[in-house]
Parts: sequence; C-alpha cells; structure tokens
Amino acid sequence: MKKFLAKICCLMLVICVAITTLVGCSESEWKGNVTLKNSGEVKENGGFIAETENYLYFINGVEISTANNEMGTPLKGALLVADKNDLSKTEVVVPKLMVASDYQAGVFIDGGYVYYATPSVEKNSEGQVARDELTFMRTKLDGSGKTDEYFTIDGSGAIGTQYRIVKGENGGVFIYYYDTENTAIVCYNTSTKKSSIVIKNSDTANGDSLSKHFFLYSEDISDVVGYYTTTVYTDTYNAEAAAKPNYSRQVALYNRIYAIKAGSTVGELLVDGENQVGNKLDDVKYSISLIKDGYMFFTTTNSGTTDTFAIKEQDARVSANWQDASKITKIVNTNYLSTSTLIVSLSEIYVMGDTKVYKTTFVQNDDLIKMPIILKDNVNKLLFIKEGYMYFYDVEGNVAKFLLDQNGEIDGDKKIIYVSEDTASTSWYNVEVKTIAGKEYLFYCDNSTTGKSYVKYVDLAAAELSKDTNGDEEDDLFYLDTDSIKVLGKMTDADVASVFDAKVNLQAVGGPSKGIGSNADDDAKFKEIIDQLKAEYEGLSDSVKDKVPSAAKNTLNCIEKAYEVVEKYKALDGIVNVVTVQEAEEQGYRAIYEEIKAYMTEFKNSEFRDGVDAFIANDLKANYTKAVKLFEAE
Repeated sequence: MKKFLAKICCLMLVICVAITTLVGCSESEWKGNVTLKNSGEVKENGGFIAETENYLYFINGVEISTANNEMGTPLKGALLVADKNDLSKTEVVVPKLMVASDYQAGVFIDGGYVYYATPSVEKNSEGQVARDELTFMRTKLDGSGKTDEYFTIDGSGAIGTQYRIVKGENGGVFIYYYDTENTAIVCYNTSTKKSSIVIKNSDTANGDSLSKHFFLYSEDISDVVGYYTTTVYTDTYNAEAAAKPNYSRQVALYNRIYAIKAGSTVGELLVDGENQVGNKLDDVKYSISLIKDGYMFFTTTNSGTTDTFAIKEQDARVSANWQDASKITKIVNTNYLSTSTLIVSLSEIYVMGDTKVYKTTFVQNDDLIKMPIILKDNVNKLLFIKEGYMYFYDVEGNVAKFLLDQNGEIDGDKKIIYVSEDTASTSWYNVEVKTIAGKEYLFYCDNSTTGKSYVKYVDLAAAELSKDTNGDEEDDLFYLDTDSIKVLGKMTDADVASVFDAKVNLQAVGGPSKGIGSNADDDAKFKEIIDQLKAEYEGLSDSVKDKVPSAAKNTLNCIEKAYEVVEKYKALDGIVNVVTVQEAEEQGYRAIYEEIKAYMTEFKNSEFRDGVDAFIANDLKANYTKAVKLFEAE
C-alpha cells in the first residue's frame, strides 16, 4: 500500500491545476517616490507588521474591501513603511488594499518585493468590479517597476480565503491556499507561475483524502507551512460501480498526519496510524485538536479508547519525534484545549473561568494547582505575558495589563493598567510588541471614534498616570501616559476631518456642567480646550478643512461667542436682585445696559443665537433678561 501511495504523491507533483485564474498585467505601473529604500535583511514576516533591519512595513489601518482599489488610490489599508530610527517618518510603498480577511497570514517581504493578496479590480461577467475576488501580486519595495499579478481566486467568499505566502526551503516564494470550491490545498510557485494540488478531499481518491488542515500563523512559519490529516481509502475507486445505487468505499480505521514543507507540492508523512501501537497490530486514528503558543495537541483513538497528547510544534515537524516518548506528553485537563487558553508551558496555563481567570496546568489534576489570578469581570481575551505582566483585551476592547500575583489572592481590587488610548480592534490582527532602538513598543489598531481603525503604538516604558473617577479622593483609573501613544502611518483627509469632528462633539458635551459662566475654574479649563481645538483647526490643510462638517465649525464659533456674551452678562451681575428702575440707575446698571444693548441686539438676531445660548449658564442669561424688563418697560 505504501508503494502505491508513493506513486500517488509523485503523480500530484506534476499536476498543474486549473482552479485559479491567471490574469494579465492590468494594473498601472506604480511610480512611487519612496525614499526609504535601504530595508536591509528581513527579520520577521507575518501579522500586520513585517520588520526588516531598518524599517517596519505595515498595513495602514483597516479599510473596507469594497473601497476603490485602483493602483495609486488607496491610503488607508495600503502598505506603508516606517523608519525604525524615527517612526514618525512614513511613506506609501504599495497603494493597494491589504484587506484579505485571513488575519493569520499578514505581510510577506522577500528579495526587495512585498507579496500580497488584494481585492480584484477586474470586471466580472456582469460588468461590475469583482471586489469579492482575491488577486495575488507582488510589488517592489522601492516603488519602481511593474506590479506582477499571479492569479485570482474567484467565487463567493474568495476574499476570506485561507492562505500563506512563504519562502521555500530551497529558495523561491510560494503561495499556499485552501481552495474551498475544490476542497483542496493548493501550492502556487511564483517563479514558474504553476499551481499544484498538495492534497484534496475527494471520495474518488485512491489512498489519502484530505480530512482536516491547519495553517500556522505566518510569523511561526519557517520550513513548515502547516499540517493536515487524511482519510485513507483501502479500496480503489470504481467509477463503474459508483454509477450504481448504494456504492460505498472501505475507509481504514487508521489515518495519517502530514506536514506541508515550504516549497513542496507533496505533503511529508509524519505519522502513519497503520499498525502503530507498539507491537500490537491495532490501527490508530489521529486528530489534531489545536496548534497554539508553540504546541500541537492531538488525540489518538485505538480500539475505542481516545487519549490526548501534546508535542512541541517545532518537534512535530520531524517524523522521528513522533516515535520518541520523551517528545510526547499526555494531557490530563483536556477541557482547557481552547483558543482562549494562554499557554506558557504544559505545566503553566491561564484559563478563563466563569468568574475568574485561573492559573493551572495541562498535566496534573486540576484541583491540586488551580489558582485564581484576577476577577473575570473586566477580561475578555488573554493576549500574552511580558515582564511579569499579563496583557489582555478588556470587555470593551481596550488593551490593558496587570501584574501577575503569584500568591493567587483575589480581593477584587487588582490594579489594572490601561495600555491603549481607547478601544482596539479585536477582530483584526492581534496586537504586536516589538523592540525598536532599545525600546519596547506595543502596536495595535485603534477602532475608536477618534482612532478610525488606524495603527497606533505606545512606549511600554511610558509613565504610569492615574485619576480619581468616582470622587472618593482615591485614584482608581491607571493608564500609560497618552502622550506616549502615536499614530503609525498616514490618515486620509476624510478621516482627519472625521477625527476632528469627533473631538469637537466630545468636548462640546464636556464643558462646565452648569454652563459657561457658572464656575471660573471650569470656564478657564474649558476655554483652554476650545482654544487648542481652534488652533488645531487652523493647522489643518485646506483640503481637510473643507471636509470638516459645518456643524463642528459652528460649534467652535458658538462656544467662542459664548465666552464673549458671558462677559457682557457678567457686567450685570446682581441686577436680578434689583426691584425698581431707580434702584438700578443708582447702582449704575443703566449705563452698563446701554453700553452692551447694541451688542446684545446684534447677537440676539444672529444665526448663532440658539447655539450660543445652549452653552451659557442660565443664571447669567437671567441678568440681561432682568435689565431688559427694567429699562425697556418705561
């Protein structure tokens, strides 16, 4: 049987499949003015950031896949580069949408090129741009030359295709993807521009048929792209018999696990379940349960008994290690095999309980070691541990951290330090931490109203600040200095205008609680904020100013006018207690009233009246009302 399988594998090597559509060079040439051209050696690919010796190449935020994707148009969602010596220095490298929804793939750079998947700009049979289709391309990092188009995956849901772009063990760049229409793993060679089926799920297969596959996260890929298990047919497919009713095939009680080696069009057999239990003649069925945090977890089923084991993912890449008992560990607490579990080692894991986050283990009785770490009320997803701190997404999507408490005591008051300025996208790429010029920075996608789904970064060594938010004279909110949080990349004019509009709306409702003129200290603080916003507006480009909603501009004008009007009203302080005109004149109110009457008449007739009045304290407005009643009633 194994000789027969070898023949099948050899045959797969030469199959050139027609399940992708090769496309011509319809993209216009990108003549970018990139000055950051000395990228140096690639240090890390994958995720929304690829790092080279001198630069960071990153996806400039989250854009919708239906946005205009003509070469040269996109800015948001495009590929940008940042100088590691000055992260504020960024340039557009590829103005195409990097919006494929496989967030385990990410940016891939090799040989002075970036390889990527992007929505198609070709028209479909109905004459519409086929934005649901996914085109694979490469562009030079220096912005020169033509963009190479390789192939397009079409069909419903193509934008969500699982794929990995990798460097072959012997050189060259290969694109592996799962073809949902043909239920196959396909390998595309960018040098030969040929596609080959690695393995296919097929009831007509002779021997192995694809059962389940796992692509590794791009940043974890070196010589192995992923793994798959197979169903094994023990009889040869008979087309004539299959055409008749009640045809069925013999499926083995065992199966196999293969590795997909980078650059190969044939899976490499790692473990064969046929007669693989010591000296017994029993068969074993394997199932990969989870690949996470450097470990592969799998089950074995033999004679009705199922056990769960773990092997380091790096060890799993070598077939001999599957026969080495020292490489395999039996798992006791299988209920913690979840994507939400944070794994430091098999004996140190962190899990989400109903009310708490616990530290426990895979390899001992859970009751002996389970230790509460923090109340779960504010924890949504565990991220990683760094420098003794557990990083996590809170229930609103903010990135936060707390110091791991080794004694396991929970009193409900564990100090949580917020790292992100606002909510981060939890459905996009996970946050990343990189050491740049000796400093550690956390990068995340800010999807708040003022973040507009762009990438931000924060210096993890920034000062820790605190506030009292409930008025009990004790600080209860702890956060890293927001001045250390910066935008990485460039925002579109429309988004800059939208962010400014959101700031104005936020501040407009955050003024003095009783209105301008009710408290001198509150007035001064609010005026400082408004003056800063006015200065920020004046610093915007003309194209951005044109996009700022008129309502935001009017709001600033109204607030500025309100401070003028308040000063007029204040000049009449005390008049509400005056009863007669004579008394008012004796106290000098008539002269004051006559002085401001013309101003107030003009104000009352202005287009800003209602907007201005909304910001002024009612007590002050009563001053002028009383003056009018006294002096105009004569």
